[in-house]
Amino acid sequence: MTENAERLRATMEMVLEETCRGMPNGGDHASRRIVAERLIEAARAGHRTLGEFNIVARKTVVELRGGEIVTASAQGVDRANGGSGAGAGGVRRQLSDAARSDRASGGPVRLML
Repeated sequence: MTENAERLRATMEMVLEETCRGMPNGGDHASRRIVAERLIEAARAGHRTLGEFNIVARKTVVELRGGEIVTASAQGVDRANGGSGAGAGGVRRQLSDAARSDRASGGPVRLML
């Protein structure tokens, strides 16, 4: 792993930990996984700064508190179908679905680029 990739991963892990620290009990596994996935998506989209990652993580927590998140792929499907990209009419994933899959995997959340 290059030095830049190591720094990026460390930044993302720090944001994940700080964000989840504000959740009840440090966040359940499913919530942590979803925040981590969003951070990885942001990194792949070219975001690199602490501020950008904080925005992504906090926005994800707000969406999780509402009980529903919209995946990036669902946003793309929605846009392709003429929608706003906010997921209206697109594929939605419920937090409970993520929790069920996490119980099956049972592993810790790790950030992998």
